[in-house]
Amino acid sequence: MNEIWAKRMKLTFGIESPCMECQERKPACHDSCERYREYKAKVDEVKGRKREADRKEQLVHPGLKRSKGKWSRK
Repeated sequence: MNEIWAKRMKLTFGIESPCMECQERKPACHDSCERYREYKAKVDEVKGRKREADRKEQLVHPGLKRSKGKWSRK
């Protein structure tokens, strides 16, 4: 079970984080780490594509709204 959890923790949108077992890790290292910048750019690209797909789906189905965890009682 721990192997499965560790594997899931490494992946964000199917992209492995370079930070998980990094030997050079220190506080605030994301500011200067080139590997993290590349990783973050890939994750942001995937998030952007997902956001665009969600937006297009809302155009096709106008009544469809993305849930934020709270339901409107109006």
